[in-house]
Amino acid sequence: MISDLLNKYGSDKCTAHPYKIVYDPYFKALEGKAIDLLEVGVLHGSSLMAWKDYFPNGRIVGIDKEDNRTWKRPDVEFIITDVKNYTPDRMFDVIIDDGSHKPEDIAYTFFRLSKYLKPNGLMIVEDVHNDFIPKAWEALGELEGKFTIEILNFQRVMNDPYHNLIILHKHRDL
Repeated sequence: MISDLLNKYGSDKCTAHPYKIVYDPYFKALEGKAIDLLEVGVLHGSSLMAWKDYFPNGRIVGIDKEDNRTWKRPDVEFIITDVKNYTPDRMFDVIIDDGSHKPEDIAYTFFRLSKYLKPNGLMIVEDVHNDFIPKAWEALGELEGKFTIEILNFQRVMNDPYHNLIILHKHRDL
């Protein structure tokens, strides 16, 4: 399971955050496929290692403003840049936003990078604060008809208003 690999490399996605219940089933459906995956905000690079182990034939790209990675490997592309300066050179099956977690950056990522999702693609935005969810829901209305949108609120589980996910599923026929 992807959660085992995330834990192996020391990612907090399934330890400090309860995201195992999302990543395991969603990624199980993609297991073994040669997907294109982009992660915004990689910190130490641990999740990039897990993605590459799980998708050995996939193209994994991470971007961050600084290179603080302790985990590196040549078959994982890493770009030092602000997401606002990044223009993808391909379409992605999966885009994960684990960047600044600031509402304005989350909104930018939604609207800018969702254009680079392949049909049936998946965008996961991590660590969304409760206060931003109503604004996000309103803003996401502009994407209506193009995506199925899920907002998962984990505050009761974690007793912390930052443990929420927004998941966008791009419709097949776009």
